[in-house]
Amino acid sequence: MPRVCSALLEKFDDAAKAFQKCIELIPNDPNPYDSYAELLMKRGRFDESIKAYEKAVSIDSNFVASYVGIGNDYLAMGKTDQARETFSTLAAHARNTGERRLVHFWNAASFVHDGATDKAIDELKAGSALAEAEHDAGTMSGDLVQMGDVLREANRLDEALAKYSEAVKVMENSQLPEPLKAAARRNQVFEEARVAVAKNDLATAKSKATEYEQQIQVRRAPFELRQQHELAGLIALAEKRYGAATTEFEHANQRDPPVLLLMARAAQGSGNTEAAAALASKAAHFNELSFNFAYVRSKASRFGATSSDPGAGKRK
Repeated sequence: MPRVCSALLEKFDDAAKAFQKCIELIPNDPNPYDSYAELLMKRGRFDESIKAYEKAVSIDSNFVASYVGIGNDYLAMGKTDQARETFSTLAAHARNTGERRLVHFWNAASFVHDGATDKAIDELKAGSALAEAEHDAGTMSGDLVQMGDVLREANRLDEALAKYSEAVKVMENSQLPEPLKAAARRNQVFEEARVAVAKNDLATAKSKATEYEQQIQVRRAPFELRQQHELAGLIALAEKRYGAATTEFEHANQRDPPVLLLMARAAQGSGNTEAAAALASKAAHFNELSFNFAYVRSKASRFGATSSDPGAGKRK
């Protein structure tokens, strides 16, 4: 998706001025309107964001990014039916497999927002079928990992493990280069560790976390290092070592809404209710184009309401 001055997203006023200047300079280009709409979404100004996205598609009816943006505005507002209507409009404008897959991807996210796991899986399968028709093993493997994540978040843990294993098999049976296959195998270890934590099988989780740490040391890819810290944080949180969990999560992916919610839980465990509420609010109002936002929006909203009221849990 096109971006203009995206580094300014946390400096909202400066970013707004930059985007408005871009619009003045190139008023007939949909890109600046799309970028400004994304900023408005981040700020929770959803109606204004939708209008800016609509301006982009009025300039170019095939500007796919803005249909995705409008749908995500509705998702952030909890209006999942309207989000799916927007993604249906996107389907009517889709010109290739990638754009058709976007429809299924974001429909799946909308169903995760609704807690409709099976419908989400069906959408991901439909998207994966498009990749299979083009013999795109790498994309198919990624789809299976995504399905595994949806199932894990729904606490359907054995089904999740099956999808993660299937993802690796698809890669192993492909003609893709060995480094990509090795990356898939490493990721399976990471996923197995996360499932083990969810099962409260901390012995297996620790073993898998150690295995993952050893496997990623040669490349030391930033993405994998962040995942390593996430695993260490998950284990520390499960063991109620809240300070250690916080330290680990601070080195995990700060752009991932579930990590923000995990940090909120660690802060709450440490007795820092103010930080817990702030982190939960940040997760609940992440308001960006993120599938993972679907996993935490409702949970973080409920968590934030409870953590900001220390007496809430004591009432009957």
